[in-house]
Amino acid sequence: MSEWFGSRPTNTTRGILGRMHPNAVAVRALRHLISGAAPCTLTISGTEVEVVPSAPVPQPWPNGLPGLEEERDGPWPSVVTLECRWEGGQTTLELLGDSGGKGELRVGVHVGLRGPRHALLYTNLSKIIAGHEDVEHVPVFGTCYLLGRGDASERRRRAEALQAAITESGLPLLTATSAEIAQLRTADGELIPSARVAFERIVKVALYKLDFMSRGTRALQRGTPLHDLAAMGLATSSEPDAEDDDDAQDELAEEDTVEVDEAAKSDPFASSKNLILYGPPGTGKTHRLRQDFMPRFNARVTSGLAIELVDELSWFQVLAAALAEGDATPVQLREHPFVKAKYQGKDHKAPIGSRIWATLQTHTIEESETVSYGKRSGQLVFDKRADGTWFFPAGVPEDIAELVGALRPRAKETREGNVFLTFHQSYAYEDFIEGIRPKTLDAEDGPGLTYELEDGVFLRAAQAAVRAAGFDGTVDDLCRRPAGERAALFTNAPGYGVFIDEINRGNVSRIFGELITLLEDDKRLGAEQELIVTLPYSRRRFGVPANLYVVGTMNTADRSVEALDAALRRRFAFIECAPDAAQLDGIVVEGGVEIAPMLRTINARIELLLDRDHRIGHAFLLPLRDEKTLAKLKDIFARKLMPLLAEYFYADLGRIGLVLGEDFVQRVGSGQHAVRLAPSSHEAAGVLADRTVYRLTPIESISTGHFRAIYES
Repeated sequence: MSEWFGSRPTNTTRGILGRMHPNAVAVRALRHLISGAAPCTLTISGTEVEVVPSAPVPQPWPNGLPGLEEERDGPWPSVVTLECRWEGGQTTLELLGDSGGKGELRVGVHVGLRGPRHALLYTNLSKIIAGHEDVEHVPVFGTCYLLGRGDASERRRRAEALQAAITESGLPLLTATSAEIAQLRTADGELIPSARVAFERIVKVALYKLDFMSRGTRALQRGTPLHDLAAMGLATSSEPDAEDDDDAQDELAEEDTVEVDEAAKSDPFASSKNLILYGPPGTGKTHRLRQDFMPRFNARVTSGLAIELVDELSWFQVLAAALAEGDATPVQLREHPFVKAKYQGKDHKAPIGSRIWATLQTHTIEESETVSYGKRSGQLVFDKRADGTWFFPAGVPEDIAELVGALRPRAKETREGNVFLTFHQSYAYEDFIEGIRPKTLDAEDGPGLTYELEDGVFLRAAQAAVRAAGFDGTVDDLCRRPAGERAALFTNAPGYGVFIDEINRGNVSRIFGELITLLEDDKRLGAEQELIVTLPYSRRRFGVPANLYVVGTMNTADRSVEALDAALRRRFAFIECAPDAAQLDGIVVEGGVEIAPMLRTINARIELLLDRDHRIGHAFLLPLRDEKTLAKLKDIFARKLMPLLAEYFYADLGRIGLVLGEDFVQRVGSGQHAVRLAPSSHEAAGVLADRTVYRLTPIESISTGHFRAIYES
C-alpha cells in the first residue's frame, strides 16, 4: 500500500507505488471539472435555467496542504462565476476549489451563492480518493441533505421534499440521499464520462437545493423561485433567518465545527450517542426511557428494500422477484439488492454464484433449449436465452409480482425507530450480535435438526439504522462503499435507538464483544476514524452506524453494578436519575402524613448510613396521588419499602430503626423471652448470648403517628 493512502500522508507528491497524493489528485480533478464549465440549459423541476459561466478567475495557492507544491503541481484551480437565469428569476453561483477544512485531506469542490461562504454543496474530493489505491474509479457524489439550524421537523420536511425532487430529476443516484456527479479516476483525477457532464450535474444539484436551503431575504432577491415551497406545505418565511447566514458553515459540517445553539446544549446526546440513565430504584429510569427518549425515534419515514422479509423467503422466491424487475444474467443477479440481502443474511453454505445457478436451473421450464439440467423441481418458470440472459418465458407469475411489491414498499412508510430489550445473566453475544441457532426440519424421512446463522438484536438494529438513513443495502454493503459516501449518508440522517433496560445485569464484555471499540462516536461508520471489523461467524463486514443511539438504564443499588465493564463505562455518558421528592409535594395521606418531607428525611438518613446510591425513589410513593389513604401507604411500606430496606440492612435490621424510628422494628434479644444458646465452649458464647436481634414490626401495628414521627422528629 502506498504511503499516502494511510492516515499519515507524506510530503511527496507520489507514494512508493508511484501514485499521487490524494490532495494532488483532487486538485487535478478540480481543474478538470472547471474545464467543463460551458454555457448550458438545465431543467430544474420543469423550469429551464440558462447557466452562463464567466471567465475563470485565478486564485492564490493555499498554505499547508500536504503532498502539494505550487512549483510542481501548477496553479490553484480558478473560481468560475455562474449567472443563472430563468423566467421571472435569477441568481449568481460560484464554483471553486476549497481547502478550508480540518485535517490533511481537505481539497474539495464548493458550489454556492456568490459571497462569503454561502454554500449549497461541498464534496471533499481528497477523502473520496484516499484509501482506494486499488480501485480504478471512485464515485464523486453531491449530497441531497439539508443542514442548518431552526425547527428540526420543518428542516426534515424540506429535506424529504428535496430528495423526492432530485429523485425525479433524472440525476443518477448513488443512494436515496446522494446523486452521482461523476466517476473519478484515482490515477490522475480525470472525470468520467466527461468534465462537461460533471459540471452540469453538480450545478444541477446546487440549483435543486437553492430554494430549500434559503428561505429569507436572499430568496426574495432571486425573484420567482424554482420550487413552490408553499404548495409543498413548507415554510416560506420572508424574514431573514439564521440559516440564511449559516448555510455554508452548516453544509461544511463534515470539515468544520458548527456553533452549537442552546437547544443543542440541552440535548442529552450532545456529548455522546451512548447514554446510561443511572440511579437508585424507583427514580423513574425506565419510565424516562419510554417517555422522553423513545418518542425521539418513533414514526420515522423511510423507504427502500424490506430486508427483514428477504430472510424468510426461499432462494427461488428471491431470484424470481429479482428477475421480475428485469431480465438479467447471473452476474447481474449477484448485484441485485434482493439477492445480496438474501446471501448476506443467513445463507453462507455455498458460494453465491453456485446458489444462483443451481436455483435458476432447478426451476427452468422443461421445454428449454438452452438448459439441460436434470433435477428440476417446484415451479418451472425460468428460461435462458442464448446470450445468457434469464427471463420468464410465460410472463411474471402473479404471486411473484405481488412479492416484489412487498419487498419494495411504497416510497414512504412509517416504521418504529427503536428496539427495547432487557439484559440478564444468560444474555450472550449470540443473542446481541449474531450466533448459530438450532432449527427443526420436517424432512421426508422424519423430523430433523439443522443449524442456521441468525442476526442478533443489535445487528438488526444496525441494519434498521442504515435503512433509516436512506441506504437500501445491508451494513456489509455499506462497509464496502467509499468512506466519503458513508460520511455523506449519515449527515443529518434520522436516528435509530437501542434501549437496554438493566444494562448492568448482563456480562457486558461477553455480550458486546468487538462493539466495545466500535461504539465510540469517532469510530462509527461515517466518522473521521471509523472502524470496520469482520464478524466471526458470518465473516461479514460490520461497523456501528453513526445514527444508531444506545441508551441503557442501571440500578445503582444493584450489586451487579460492580460487574459493569470499565471499558464500557468509558464509552458511555451517564445521566443521573435522582429521587425527586418535589413530585410528591402536596400529597397528604389521611391522618396528616405529608409524603414529600417523609421521603426527604428517609433518604437523608440512608445517605448517612450507606450512600446516595441506595436512596429510595419517589416512584414508589406516586400511587398516593390517586389514593391518599393510610391503607395504601401501609401497603407501599409493607410490599416495597420495608423489604427494600431489609435488603439494604440485611446484616443489621436494627438500622432500619435509625431510618424510620424504633416503632418500625422490634427487639427480640432481651428480656424473659430472650433466646438461650445451647451450652458450648465457644470462646464468643457470652458475647453472642447477649446479642440483640431485631425484627420488623407488623405493618398492622403502625399508626399515622408513627409515619409522621419519621420526619417530625
